[in-house]
Amino acid sequence: MGRSSLIKKAILEDLVLHDQIFIPTPDFLTADGLILILGERGVIELLESERVQFVRTRSILGFVRGKGKDGGLAVFGDPNKKKPQDANLDESIKAGLRVIEGKLKEKKILTDLLLQSSIDIETSEILEAVRRESISDFKKSAMWKPRFAFPNPDLVALPGIKKMQVKVIGMNPNPLGNVIDTLLELASYNSDLYLAEKFGCKNASPFFPIGDFLRIKALRSSGRSDAL
Repeated sequence: MGRSSLIKKAILEDLVLHDQIFIPTPDFLTADGLILILGERGVIELLESERVQFVRTRSILGFVRGKGKDGGLAVFGDPNKKKPQDANLDESIKAGLRVIEGKLKEKKILTDLLLQSSIDIETSEILEAVRRESISDFKKSAMWKPRFAFPNPDLVALPGIKKMQVKVIGMNPNPLGNVIDTLLELASYNSDLYLAEKFGCKNASPFFPIGDFLRIKALRSSGRSDAL
């Protein structure tokens, strides 16, 4: 909400340039934000005209350390499927809208439209596609140290986490100060690109600037590393 004017401008530009916008979210809080920024009627019209679709990414991305010094990217969820990021699609939508239900006049219409306009995808599918790419990007960033290397290409030995602990991707990451956040954010960027390709998108509008991320990929071909 603190960036509402910037987000509104970006959405309007995307609607002019493209037929449809796909918005990934694990729990539909992003839908809440759009309703508050664009107005309830504005979001209803975007959903009715199929200009906007949500991609619900089920479960949460994180980094887990095992019994040794090695750790890796993994997906975490509630086994009882009660939390919004793990619940069935309809329950996840209802839980998301409950956060702002006091400001809604047409909750039933929004619930039905969001259900019709949402695609459910497992984060585990995304991670399988981007795990090694993300670690390769990480190894070409300035945050990488040779001591982080591990014989298994899917694992790295990162500081800042105790044995048998997990750190999930958060709302306030510190990718320039915490190496686990660096890896998680790179995986998040790669996830966006994977989803963009999966759904035939021609553009991506990430929350943070993407230039450094793409430069790392370009430098990988030359064998050099570069600062984020």
